[in-house]
Amino acid sequence: MVPVSADGCTGASQNVVVTINPEPVIRPGQTANVCANEPINFEILLSTPNIPAGTTFSWNAPVMSDGSVQGTAGVNVPADPAGSHHITDAIVNRTGSNITATYSVTPTSANGCVGETVDIVITIYPEPITSEITGEPLLCIGTNDVIYSVESHYNTEYIWGIPEGFTVRSNNNVDYILVNATSVTPPHSSIWVYERNTVTGCVGDTVFLPVEIVQSIEAGQVDGPATLCVGESATFTVPYRDGSTYTWTLPSGAIPQMPINTNTITVTFTIPVTGSVSVIESGVGSCSTVHNPLTVTVNALPTVYSLSAPPAYCEGVNGLTITLSSSEIGVSYQMIASDGTTSTNFGAPQTGTGSALTWNNCVAGPSLSYTVVATNLTTGCINTMDGVIVPIVNEIDGGDIDAVQSICIGSTPQPFTSVAATGSGNITYQWYSSNDNFATSHQIAGATSEIYAPVSLTQDTYFWRMAYSTVMNYVGTSVCEASSDTIYINVINFDAGAIGNEQTICPGTIPAPFISVNDASSTEDDPNLDYVYQWQISFDGISFIDLNTP
Repeated sequence: MVPVSADGCTGASQNVVVTINPEPVIRPGQTANVCANEPINFEILLSTPNIPAGTTFSWNAPVMSDGSVQGTAGVNVPADPAGSHHITDAIVNRTGSNITATYSVTPTSANGCVGETVDIVITIYPEPITSEITGEPLLCIGTNDVIYSVESHYNTEYIWGIPEGFTVRSNNNVDYILVNATSVTPPHSSIWVYERNTVTGCVGDTVFLPVEIVQSIEAGQVDGPATLCVGESATFTVPYRDGSTYTWTLPSGAIPQMPINTNTITVTFTIPVTGSVSVIESGVGSCSTVHNPLTVTVNALPTVYSLSAPPAYCEGVNGLTITLSSSEIGVSYQMIASDGTTSTNFGAPQTGTGSALTWNNCVAGPSLSYTVVATNLTTGCINTMDGVIVPIVNEIDGGDIDAVQSICIGSTPQPFTSVAATGSGNITYQWYSSNDNFATSHQIAGATSEIYAPVSLTQDTYFWRMAYSTVMNYVGTSVCEASSDTIYINVINFDAGAIGNEQTICPGTIPAPFISVNDASSTEDDPNLDYVYQWQISFDGISFIDLNTP
């Protein structure tokens, strides 16, 4: 370089040295193929190996082709020394197809020079997924040609393993193995298998099936209740052993619930019976045993008899009588009263006699009903008798009648007035009368209406009306009665007496004074009864006119 002044003078020349650091460059197109769940262990190479020295790599978490979030980021990972594993992630791939993880790596030199970012694509082969092993978990010694298998996949070989006690009959690295059970297995034995893809070489996880070879199945005791009542359900059981099936034998009338081939069975008993509950447990081949049976006694329920009662009871009596049609000796019968919410014992229990039983004074109430529960005093079996009794009160108010009066003999009383009877059922009427102060009474024929119009009377008479309430239902008919008040009709039996001294006189003369044969009288025993008289005259014996003279 030559310096020049402002006035054009030239100075002596000098040299300037500039050092340019190299930019780190990653070799393009780097890829790798790995199996799922195995470390990638990939070395990122520079175009010129290890130049510049001290280079580091950085990248974010990889972009996954399946959209998953996996892998880790790298920050200032040293490139040196040669052979270093820079990307060490283990990627999961259960998709059944290849996926890729793309790492975008940026190099930086020791002098801080940043190189171009380069994508490194890692292909992850899918992990072989082995299904569960199917086959019998429990075998007896001597069982041969037993197959254990898994699902079959393309391009796959299967590596099987068997525990002590098994011998292999056939194993060609296929999806099944054929074995014989030759001796008792050690504790915690398993058959195992894993898959290897013959194209990618990838190996899946090992799958295990616990297995057991036994000399024979040890017999146990059937467990459950030994005494029951008809209609009850019970559960019976024997020890559980994986891989066994169970065949149960039950007494007559026993209905099992599903399932019926496990070590536990639930049974409903429908008839009285004594019998055995037993079960055969079967494994594979000759592996089976008969467990010790349980003798079960199913007791009969008390016989069902019918409850009955009148359709209703009349107001004022001490309630309804409920009858049980029959009973059994050795059975207790308890009446139960229920109001729809709570139930209580009604009276003390009655012991069966072999004949009908009755409960008295059962009353009506809001939603009140009666049932009878029978209990066998020996077995404790309980049964409800047939019928629910709901007592009904047949209420009746006889109503009122009126028109007490006195009339002359042979006259007709004024019409009676009435307040109608009321009651629970259909109301009907019957009128009665008495002429001897109720010593005797007479039903008035045809007088069955609410109101009665009496005929002319010749003697004192009492009248009253009976009202009847009739309740009818499927049980029968209930009739309750009530009387009205009484009407007294006073019939005055009046005798006007007689006059005498009939005579013949000349014109212009005065008749002799008339005489009274007897005074007016009445059958009425009334000290206040008084009589007045009115004399009348007639010139033709037909028409009479009052005289002024009393």
